[in-house]
Amino acid sequence: MSSTSIEPGSLDDLVMAGRKALHSHGFRWRGIEFVLATEDIRELTTWQLKPDFHSLVVHLDGALATFESEVENGPVKTGPPRSGEIWIVPAAATYTAKARGAAVRYAEMRLPPDAMSRLTGQAIPIEGIPPLLGIRDELIIACMRRLADLCERTDDVSTMFGEHLAAALCHHVFATYSAGGEAVEIGDASPIPPAMTALLREYIQDRLDKRIRLEELAALTGMAPKPFLKAFRRAFGTTPAQYVIDKRIESARALLADMSLSITEVALMTGFSHHAHLTRTFSRRLGTPPSRYRHLLHA
Repeated sequence: MSSTSIEPGSLDDLVMAGRKALHSHGFRWRGIEFVLATEDIRELTTWQLKPDFHSLVVHLDGALATFESEVENGPVKTGPPRSGEIWIVPAAATYTAKARGAAVRYAEMRLPPDAMSRLTGQAIPIEGIPPLLGIRDELIIACMRRLADLCERTDDVSTMFGEHLAAALCHHVFATYSAGGEAVEIGDASPIPPAMTALLREYIQDRLDKRIRLEELAALTGMAPKPFLKAFRRAFGTTPAQYVIDKRIESARALLADMSLSITEVALMTGFSHHAHLTRTFSRRLGTPPSRYRHLLHA
């Protein structure tokens, strides 16, 4: 992924010296750094992080026989990480991890403490972030996995996706983990770019069977919830809630064609809490209950 706004150059300074990187890609944008790497850790390997950045590390895949990580005067995490587990280490914290295993693949994002200021033009430092080792945050995981897919691409759409995802992650970390995140409302009702509109469609479609919160959709665009609602309505012609319901009904209609699935199973697979919830919403939207709709499909 590259553009005039992303600094080109070698990744030698992104991957720490003395480690066996089998494969690595990355980018820099407005001071934010992203690295996707695969490392050979058959020998005991020590990992450290850049002390002048807030670091987010997601373990993507690979088997570890032994693993121990700690922040000086802070938390300790032992035992092999599971895919999708996240390490958040604030700037200036002394972090060390020792690992041995096979080949491991991970994604790392580094946020300078003034990243929010660079993105918004306001004096908003990212501070007061606690060290968190081995946590789950579905939005961070989704964004980091998507960045991992995008960072080897060179087309314009991938570049736009990458820039918006980097900004969204920065906003999410600030709003969720920074001490000052709840005190500042960021973003305006500016239009959602086409690339981000496509990402929202994909993000929602992939999570129809899960709870989808307004805050996570807004964070994905780097907007606060209130301006995001206005921007979403302009881009999609409806509210986020109504759009999600429409997509769940659309998915349910397709699944009802499969006679091996019960209506309760269809309901749970499309994000409805139970049979009656699907029946009520389906009937309201289409004028017929799902059982009758299924019968008509196979008549």
